[in-house]
Amino acid sequence: MSDEAARGNASVPVQYHQFGISNEDGPTGPDLERGHNALVRVADGLTIVITGLHTGDVDVTVAR
Repeated sequence: MSDEAARGNASVPVQYHQFGISNEDGPTGPDLERGHNALVRVADGLTIVITGLHTGDVDVTVAR
């Protein structure tokens, strides 16, 4: 069994200093505490990531 995580990378559009992560099959981060830590906010089944960039694209890498 490999300890290496599955990874993906994509360019994600940013508007108003944020982009959202959602899941068509249900809420994202159901085990995450709803709230805000200045970088990530979890609310209503959506995870919102705050960026320094106002508008444009950011490179995002995810691992599971």
